Amino acid sequence: MMKTNLRGFTLLELMIVVTVIGVLTALAMPAYQKYVQRAKRSDAANALMSIAAAEEKYYFQNNKYGDNDALGLSDTSPEKYYSIAVAVGEDDNGQSYTITATATGAQASDTDCATFTLDNTGKRGPSPDDNGCWHR
Repeated sequence: MMKTNLRGFTLLELMIVVTVIGVLTALAMPAYQKYVQRAKRSDAANALMSIAAAEEKYYFQNNKYGDNDALGLSDTSPEKYYSIAVAVGEDDNGQSYTITATATGAQASDTDCATFTLDNTGKRGPSPDDNGCWHR
């Protein structure tokens, strides 16, 4: 009687493992990408709230709201996922503002929440109930 030592995997076993990994990856990647987009939305919402606080501080000191330059802000967030701009009301002598965050780069594919706005009254856009953009 001859004793044989079998080693390794058959090609069929290897192909089954590769197929299972492929299916798991195909299911996991879209969910992961949505999670990353939601996290970046949260960063944009936080940036808008921080700028709104800076606007209120500026208003307290100058009796009018300031634009990006007056607040010392760049037009793009450090992460480069959202471009942030401040528009100060011209017809009311700087007594109103609207802050807009627009998705750029890879985040631009997030069509549900491509643009966030916040004004001096605290009104958020798109409306807080639309697509859950402002929910964290």
